[in-house]
Amino acid sequence: MDARIPKELRDVVGVIAAEFGGEPEPFAGGVVRYYLRALRDDARLARRVATLARSPEARGTPGARIAFLTERQLLADALAAAARIHPTDRSALVRGILVAAAHDTFTTPHAARREALRAIAAAAGA
Repeated sequence: MDARIPKELRDVVGVIAAEFGGEPEPFAGGVVRYYLRALRDDARLARRVATLARSPEARGTPGARIAFLTERQLLADALAAAARIHPTDRSALVRGILVAAAHDTFTTPHAARREALRAIAAAAGA
């Protein structure tokens, strides 16, 4: 799967990866897959990601791409969960996920998600 994102969000991925000692490109795919699984099963997180996808932080001129492998059913389930809150597409969902990851890392740290992101960074070539 690939998604168009603003360059600023690509930079955010790099900053989050650096926080945990990972390489940005493989880290980005792992982060998106982690949040897809989490929001599929957690209505509060789905609401948060869907809302963040429409926030000023997620907007901007798409000047970058993020590409990664994921299961089709996982993507379909996550899109359906987010769409129950706000209609969304793949790229908007990915933008919301990246903003949520930044918030969970820096703005309003979430201990469990920070640990998951640390493990993703380790697996992504730290």
